[in-house]
Amino acid sequence: MSAGRMSTIGQCLSDLRGSGAGGQTDGQLLQSFIDCRDGDAVTALVRRHGPMVLGVCRRVLGGTHDAEDAFQATFLVLVRKATSIVPRELVGNWLYGVAYRTALEARARNARRRAREKQVRDMPDHAVESEAAWPELEPLLDRELSRLPEKYRAPVVLCELQGRSRSDAARQLNLPEGTLSSRLATARRMLAGRLGARGLALSAGGLTSVLVHSAVSASVPPPLLASTAKAATLTAAGQAVGTVVSANVAALTEGVLKTMFLAKLKVAAVALVAAGVLAGAGGRLVMPQAQAEKPGDKVAKDAGHKNSTELSAVVKAVDASRGVLTTHPSKTTPEEQSFNLAKGVKVFLDDGTGDKLGFSEGKIGDVADGSHVTLRLSPENKEVVGIWVEGPSVQGILKAADATRNTITASVSTHKGEPPADTTFKIARNARLEIDDGQPKDKTKPATEPTLADLPANAQVTLRLSADRKVVGSIRAEGLTVSGTVKALDADKNTITITVGGKKGEPGEDKSFTVAANVPVYIDDGKVKDKKKAESLGDLPVGSTVTLRLSLDQKSVVSVRAEGGSVQGSVKSVDAAGDKITLHDKAQGEKTYNVMKDAPVVIDDHAAVRKLADVPVESMVNLKLLADQTTVRAISVHGPTATGNVKGTAGPDHINLENKEGEKSFALAKDVRIMIDEHKKGKLSDLIEGTVAQLRLSADQSSVLEIHATGPSFRGRVKFVDADKNLITLTIGGKNGVGGEDKDFTLSKDTAVATETYGAPLKLSDVRTDREVILRLAIDQKAAARIIVLGE
Repeated sequence: MSAGRMSTIGQCLSDLRGSGAGGQTDGQLLQSFIDCRDGDAVTALVRRHGPMVLGVCRRVLGGTHDAEDAFQATFLVLVRKATSIVPRELVGNWLYGVAYRTALEARARNARRRAREKQVRDMPDHAVESEAAWPELEPLLDRELSRLPEKYRAPVVLCELQGRSRSDAARQLNLPEGTLSSRLATARRMLAGRLGARGLALSAGGLTSVLVHSAVSASVPPPLLASTAKAATLTAAGQAVGTVVSANVAALTEGVLKTMFLAKLKVAAVALVAAGVLAGAGGRLVMPQAQAEKPGDKVAKDAGHKNSTELSAVVKAVDASRGVLTTHPSKTTPEEQSFNLAKGVKVFLDDGTGDKLGFSEGKIGDVADGSHVTLRLSPENKEVVGIWVEGPSVQGILKAADATRNTITASVSTHKGEPPADTTFKIARNARLEIDDGQPKDKTKPATEPTLADLPANAQVTLRLSADRKVVGSIRAEGLTVSGTVKALDADKNTITITVGGKKGEPGEDKSFTVAANVPVYIDDGKVKDKKKAESLGDLPVGSTVTLRLSLDQKSVVSVRAEGGSVQGSVKSVDAAGDKITLHDKAQGEKTYNVMKDAPVVIDDHAAVRKLADVPVESMVNLKLLADQTTVRAISVHGPTATGNVKGTAGPDHINLENKEGEKSFALAKDVRIMIDEHKKGKLSDLIEGTVAQLRLSADQSSVLEIHATGPSFRGRVKFVDADKNLITLTIGGKNGVGGEDKDFTLSKDTAVATETYGAPLKLSDVRTDREVILRLAIDQKAAARIIVLGE
C-alpha cells in the first residue's frame, strides 16, 4: 500500500482517537469531519460557534424554545451540507447565514401555525427577558447584516459576534490585519447607514456596543450544547434526524435544506439562461465545466431524486471492469464499503484554482487510490451516479520559485502526520496567485498582477493542489504572524521584544523584532485613545498580548495588534460611582479593575444590557480586559452552582439538596429549565429522592435557573453478570478486592456499556468478572442507564 494511502488512514485513525480539537482551525475541523465523519470535530464546531448561532436565533425569534430548536436545526444542516462550504475556513460566516435563514423559517412556520389555529388571543411565550437597550434595533440588525457583501460580513461575524481577535480573524480570512480592520470599519459604517435609512439613528461606535452586547449575551446553556453536539454526531453517523431530535427540529431542518436546494436551482437556471444568451451571440454553446457543480449542489435534472445522498470518503480501490468503487473505513463505517458505479457515472476533477466551475469532467480511470472524494448516490443509495475528486490545500514555507520552469518549491507536509519536506510542484497555466505583503495598497498606482518572480524566499505559502496533487491551482503568500506578551519597547530604534510560548511554571522565549517605519498599530480598536492621533509603537502597554504580522521575507514587522485577555472570579465588591470592580480568586487573591463607562453588562444570559451597579456581590463574572490589563470593556455575570443529591420530593417552587455541607433548600424560578442526562428535557416529578442534581443559580442567588439531573452512580467490582435475568452484581467498597458489600442492579435493553478511555461501545458480554466499573442508574433509579468499564 502506498505511503499516501497509509497516511490517509492514519489521519482518520488519529481523528478517531480524539486528537485535541482546541488548536485546530475551523477549516481543519470541517475537513476532518468531511474526510472521516469525525464526531469530535462536529462537537468542537458546535461549541466554538454555538454562542453566535444562538444569538442570531434569539434576536430573530425571541422565544427561548423556538430559538433553541432553530439552533439545533442549524447544526444539523451543517452536518448535511458540510461539503458545500467553500472555503472551509469560513464555517462561521456560513453558519451565520444558515442560522438567520433557519430562524426566519421557524418564524414563518410559527406564523402559519397560529393562522391555522385561529387563536383568539395571544398565547404566553417563554420569551427571553427583554429589557434590551435597543428593542427596535434587534429585529433589523441581522436583516441588514445578512445583506452585506461577504467580504464585509465575515469580519463582523468573526470579530464582533464571535469575539475573535483581529489577528485570529485576519489569519482565518487570509488578510493582513490592516485590510481586515478597514473592512470591519466599512461594514460598521454600512450597517449604521442602512439602519439610519430605516429611521434608527446610530453611530458606527454605537453599533459596536450593540454587536459586543450580542456576543456577550449569547451564552449557550450547557445542556443545549451537549444535546446539539450529540444530535449532530448521531446524524453524521447516519441515524435518521427524527430519532435524535424533536419533530419540530427535524421538520425545520428539512425545510431549510429544501429552501437551500431551491435557491441553488435558481442559480443554476440563471447560469443556463446566461450561457444560452452567450451561445446565441457567439454562434455556439461551450460549457465544458458549467455542468460540473461542486459537491453539495444539485442541478435541475436531479430535482426528482428526493432520496439521493452524498458522502465523503477516501478511495481504497476502483475496479472499472466490474464497476465497483471501494472506500477505506471511517468513523461512521468501521469497515470498508463497496459501491456499484452507475452506467455513465460522471467524474469531476478539481483543478485546484478554487473557481466555482473548477471541476472539469474526467473519467473513472482518473480516480486514483487514496483520493478524497464526494460520492453522490442514487435513490436508496444503490449506485454511485457522480464522483467529485478534490485536491487538498497545504501550507508551508517557500524555498524557491522558478518563473522560467513555472515551478515552486516549498517545505510542506502533504499528508497529516508527516514532517514537512521540500517538495517541488508544477504551476497550472491558469493558476491564481495572491501576494499579501501586509502593506496598504497605493491606489495612485495601477494595479498589477503578481508573478512567481515576486515571491521572496521564506514567505508563508498556502497551496491548493489539483485532484492528482501534482499541480498547484492557486497560491497565496503572506508573512508569518507571531503572538506573545510585550516585554520591552524601543520606539527610537523601532524594536519590540516579546515573550513567546512558555507553559505554566515555565518561562517563555524572548524574541526581538525590527518594526518597519509607519506600521499600523491597533490597540483595542482605539477605544481609549485620542481619535485625532494615530496609535504608535510607543503606545503599546508592557504586558499586553500582541500579534505581530511579519513581512513576506520575515525580516521586519509590518503590523501590530494589541489587546487584553479575560479574567474570571467571584465579585468581592462593586464601586459603581467610581467605575471599579474587585474580584476574589483563590490563586491570585483580590484585584481591582477599572470599568469603562460604556462597558456592556449582561446578567444570567438575558438579552438586556445592565449597569455596573446591577452586578451582585459574590456572583461569578467573566471580565474582558483592554490591553492595559486593568480596564474592563465587557462583563458577563452568572450565579454559582450547587451539586448534591435530591432530598425528599421537589415541590413546585423549591428543591432540597443534600451534600457534604448538609441539607439546603433552594427556590425555583418559574421557568426553571430541567435537563435529564444532559440532553433530555425533564420535569420536577423526575427529580426523586437520591437523584444527583447540579443547580445553576441566578446571579443574585435568589433562585435556581437550571437543573441538570442524573441517576446516582456506584463504583465497584463486577462479581456476577446474569444476562438471562438482566442482573449485574457489584461489590461496592472494600480494599484491594477484600471486603465490601454486594449489591444487585437491574439491566434493561437501554443500558449502555462503554470503555473509560475513548467511550467506545461494548457488549454486556464484554463486562468480565472482577473488572472495576462505574454504574449509573436511570433517572427513575429502576435500572442501570450506563456502565463504564474502567481501565479500558
